[in-house]
Amino acid sequence: MKTLRYWLAAACIWLFLLYNVERLGGVLNIAPFVYIYTILCAVTILIFPRLQRIPLHWLLAGATLPYVGLKLYLPQAQVAMPLPIAVTEISGIWLTLALMRRIGLGMEALRQTIEDLTIGHLKDGTHPFETGQGYLYREMRRARQHQHPVTLIALAATPNSRDMSLDLFIRQAQQEIVQEYINAKIAHLLVQELEDYDIITQRGDHFIVLLPETNRERAIEVARRLKTRAQEVLGLDLEMGLAIFPEESITLESLVQQAEARMSTALLESGAMRKAGFRRIKKLDDVFTA
Repeated sequence: MKTLRYWLAAACIWLFLLYNVERLGGVLNIAPFVYIYTILCAVTILIFPRLQRIPLHWLLAGATLPYVGLKLYLPQAQVAMPLPIAVTEISGIWLTLALMRRIGLGMEALRQTIEDLTIGHLKDGTHPFETGQGYLYREMRRARQHQHPVTLIALAATPNSRDMSLDLFIRQAQQEIVQEYINAKIAHLLVQELEDYDIITQRGDHFIVLLPETNRERAIEVARRLKTRAQEVLGLDLEMGLAIFPEESITLESLVQQAEARMSTALLESGAMRKAGFRRIKKLDDVFTA
C-alpha cells in the first residue's frame, strides 16, 4: 500500500509535466493527438487488468505501432523537427504506460489481499478459470484416452436469489472482516507481551500458544497478564484454557484438545451468565483448568 502511494504520486507528477512540457520547454511542439492518445493508453491499461500482465516490452511495442500510424497519416502531426519530437512523444507514451501498468499491478495486488483477508478462505479448493482450465484440459485428455465419461457443469446463483440473500451476506461479510481484524489485533498483542521463544499459532478463530519451560503457576501469571492487557489495550475479554505437560497429557494433540475444551467451557459459561444478566467472578485457576 505504501509503495502504491508512491507510484500514484509519481504518476501525478509525470502527467503534470507531460501536459505542461511545451510551456516548460518552450521550443517543443508536441502533436495534439499525442496528448489524447497517451491518456487513452493510460485509461485502457487501468481498466483492463489482463493488459497489465503482458510483458512490458510487448506492451510498449503494441502502443508504439498506432502512434507511428497516426504520426504518418495525420496532417497536423507533421512538425519541423520530426525525429527529436517523435523521440520525446514516444518516451512520454512509454513512461506513462510503464507507470500505469505498475499502478494497475499494485491495485490488483491490493484487491487480492483484501479478498484473501475477507472471502479468500471461502474459495479454498477452487481455481480461477484462467489457471484451472489446465486441469480441465488434462482431465478431458484422460477421458478421451481411456474412453471414460465426463460431465461439465456450469452453475451460478439466480439474480432473484442473490437479491434476496444480499443483506444476509453483507452482514456475514462484515462479521468476518471484524473477526479477522480482532484476530490481527490479538496476534499483535501476543507478540508484544510474550517472550521471543514462546510459540504463537492461530487455529481457526482462536490462538494456540506454547510456553516453553513454564509450569502451572507461571502459566496462570502469564494468562492473568494477557487478560489484563487485552482489557486495557483492546477492550476485549479473553477466555483461556490451559493444559499442562506432563501432568495432564504427554501428546500435543491431547494438550490442544484439553485446552480448547476448557476454553469452550469458559466461553459457554460466560455467554450463559451474560444472557441471564449475572456476572460471576471465578478464580483464574478454576477457569483455566476446570
